[in-house]
Amino acid sequence: MSRVYGIPLAHDVSRVMFTPTDMPWLPTGYIADYIARRTLELRFNGPAWKLWEWTFSRSTGYLTIVAGPGRYADYKFTNLDPTIRRSYSSPRFWFNAIVPCGLCITGDDKIVLGMRREKINDDPHTHVPSTWDIPGGHPPEGLGPDLSGFNVALAHVVRREILSEIIHARPFILVDEIPTHGVNLVYLVRITETAASLPTEPTDQHKFFTYLDIDPDRIKAFFRDEWRSMGPPTYSALLYFGRESFGESWFEEVINMTAH
Repeated sequence: MSRVYGIPLAHDVSRVMFTPTDMPWLPTGYIADYIARRTLELRFNGPAWKLWEWTFSRSTGYLTIVAGPGRYADYKFTNLDPTIRRSYSSPRFWFNAIVPCGLCITGDDKIVLGMRREKINDDPHTHVPSTWDIPGGHPPEGLGPDLSGFNVALAHVVRREILSEIIHARPFILVDEIPTHGVNLVYLVRITETAASLPTEPTDQHKFFTYLDIDPDRIKAFFRDEWRSMGPPTYSALLYFGRESFGESWFEEVINMTAH
């Protein structure tokens, strides 16, 4: 499988404002028929949020999201489907989901990272197998694509993946996955539990967990050894966390080290 890259669309985000819309995503022609046919194969077709538009002010750090309702099949059989991406190469034909994610810090100052296991049929949690990931995923049923719904969805994915509750969260970075154009809105999340009390074996997200010390040399060494195995939101979120924590020279050094 070819590597999926991440491009930061907005970083140093200080505030997120959602403008929800009830406008449905209505594909037409072949794409509509393709999604309808392939949806019958799925074991999972939960909700997803379509990203219609986003704007970011570098001067204020304010990020505005316009999002609407959809289903996982809309995303899987457009953005994640190589056949559709080849035949309809413009993302304007795709669903383009906005996905809640959290870069989680434990009570003893360790970063939570999960290694996705190998692909399992149509399991949505293994569509990018064997990559280092952060907690994230599509929202549960019944939530609108607004700020309240996003906060509940973020708490849901953190609880589902690492069996923990959020005590504090702040917006951090918006990351676009290339070539699939799923967009990850990553919050910096604090949890009360220490690493020793959190899982290492897979939860229902099929990830094996590790806990990384917040130390400039340790995180730099992790980039050196593992950057090719990092999922898009993980690479960008960890890189910009290091910039915030350790400074610009650390940031530039890691970029140069991983630029080949």
